[in-house]
Amino acid sequence: MLKTILFISFFLIAGMGILIATKPAGSTKVSFSDLDWSAAKQKAVDEKKLFFVDFDASYCMTCRNMDKTTFMDNELADYISKNVLALSVDVQDFDGVGLAQEYNVEALPTMLIFDSKGNLQHRFVGYKSAKDLIKTFQETQTKTEPLITTQPDQPLSYEANNNAKAKKINANVSLFGQSINSIDISSPTAEPKPISDLATLFEILVKKQEAKGFSVQVGSFSSYEMVLEQAEMMRELYEQKTIVNVDKSTSPVKYRLLVGNFANRLDAQKFQETLKKNKMDGIVKDLQTL
Repeated sequence: MLKTILFISFFLIAGMGILIATKPAGSTKVSFSDLDWSAAKQKAVDEKKLFFVDFDASYCMTCRNMDKTTFMDNELADYISKNVLALSVDVQDFDGVGLAQEYNVEALPTMLIFDSKGNLQHRFVGYKSAKDLIKTFQETQTKTEPLITTQPDQPLSYEANNNAKAKKINANVSLFGQSINSIDISSPTAEPKPISDLATLFEILVKKQEAKGFSVQVGSFSSYEMVLEQAEMMRELYEQKTIVNVDKSTSPVKYRLLVGNFANRLDAQKFQETLKKNKMDGIVKDLQTL
């Protein structure tokens, strides 16, 4: 068959994560500045604060979910008010288009963190929890030098104590009859990469999903990486089984993300209504048709 259905249980373990007009004042507990980019960044430097930039668009589903979860967190809001100047940039806005091009924003949400001297330290794409952001802010504040420095006519240099350590994902993967006990993603001979470019790491349990029952499709993607990030977000939000339908009949391959495995259509429709209340779209699917 050209189509494969996989049940994937995700446990985020490392790495990684957008908005001006898309976040109306008072819509989140985290306060975003109404200054323009240049003024906001300069103010952060003058006040010796971190500069946090959140790229967003009105159509970004993950962004809206972060508005309801991450940016409604009291601890994060308090931390940012004291230590960080936050700016939301709408990529649909005239200025936002230019900034998105300058910083190579190709997917949403994309978040940037600059240190108190105005140096870019971290770049994230995808859902980030309040706990993750606070941890990254704290780590950035403890550093007195930028993680990445550029000298004229010289390659990038990296602080030795910040070089990425090899990671191993311990997993029990059974796929197409092959069993893999662990996946070593370290590459001893590879050139070091900037910390901001390191890939998100997932611990993954993969097994074939029986084509039985009903689920709710919440998205369709051409990027497997984006499926992983969206699946992790949905698992955290709803604590439901996440299912990926791999459709090889299209070019490029299409990855459909489905949430929940319900015994009947009625239960799936009830979950669909839950999604609608959270302003998320979903389509009930009979797994036998996939």
